[in-house]
Amino acid sequence: MDHENTIDRRTMCKTAGAGLGLLLGGLLATDAEANCGSCGPKKHPKLKYHHIGIPTKTKHKDERFLPDAKVYITDPEKDAYQIEWCRFLADSEAPEELRTTTHIAFQVDDVDKVMSKFDKKAVFLEAFVPFEGVKVAFIKHEGLLVEFLQKTK
Repeated sequence: MDHENTIDRRTMCKTAGAGLGLLLGGLLATDAEANCGSCGPKKHPKLKYHHIGIPTKTKHKDERFLPDAKVYITDPEKDAYQIEWCRFLADSEAPEELRTTTHIAFQVDDVDKVMSKFDKKAVFLEAFVPFEGVKVAFIKHEGLLVEFLQKTK
């Protein structure tokens, strides 16, 4: 599949670099005291890398349609590289930034608890249920969209 035209190389490099910075910068530390700029000097939540979500215009095998967001997504748990391909319909009302930029996702035990640690200005999307068994929320960290995902069943 040719994904070269779905996201420009500069955006992909910037996003990948920001994601790597999150990982290497200690956001994964269980009890790290640090000021990450998004949540202030509070303890970071325990995080586990889950996937990277990449917007695409290419159809993929076994896509799942989410009617509320008008998006087809793949299951990153079935992908060798934990990629979630996100193909939004042209009339999707999801925020443009979500439709056009890559995001990194971390699995957490309690999305609401994690989100309570962040300043309101960092919150991109409040917690919601995109489909049964999953609850998600998004923050913006240094220009990168970060998703927190909680499995609810």
